[in-house]
Amino acid sequence: MATLSLIIGLLAGTQSSCAIASTPTPVVLWHGMGDNCCLPFSMGKIKSTIKDMYPGIFVHSIEMGGNIALDEVGGFFGNMNQQVESACKQLAAIPELANGFNAVGFSQGGQLMRAYVERCNTPRVKQLITFGGQHMGISDIPGCIGTSVILCKQMAELLGRGAYLPGVRNVSIQAQYFKDPMAQQDYLARNIFLP
Repeated sequence: MATLSLIIGLLAGTQSSCAIASTPTPVVLWHGMGDNCCLPFSMGKIKSTIKDMYPGIFVHSIEMGGNIALDEVGGFFGNMNQQVESACKQLAAIPELANGFNAVGFSQGGQLMRAYVERCNTPRVKQLITFGGQHMGISDIPGCIGTSVILCKQMAELLGRGAYLPGVRNVSIQAQYFKDPMAQQDYLARNIFLP
């Protein structure tokens, strides 16, 4: 709940600076590992709280794969570069975002949203807020808790086989930002996402 209050506070600062505007600046959310766009107790709750705080605001929560089940799987398996490319197309097709938006990324979603800003940024992000984004990578396997324990354990098994192996690196989302501090040159040579 503290994170949600912080988000609302940050958005309030950006919204109040636009007090003359007839509608608040839209918000785009991108979830982290083990979540999906729309769970009513996580991203759905954040979306509804923002809408309650700012009547008339447009809030979009990025969904990959066409449904919430595939969106959750996509938090563990897939290609982050393809996900960013898909988000670029998804957001460009939403008319409510044409004049820009504020972006909020949670954990892995923060990295993905950062890549959106660096690669396409159309429509334009006015303010990027990330919470717990691993912008310098991870050097250990994330813990497996929450609603996606089976998917998480499968991801951990893949990482244990070798995060820098192409067969693992190209399939496991977490391997795409795994950064072994004892193998910096391997990371630089084999990294396929953000350096």
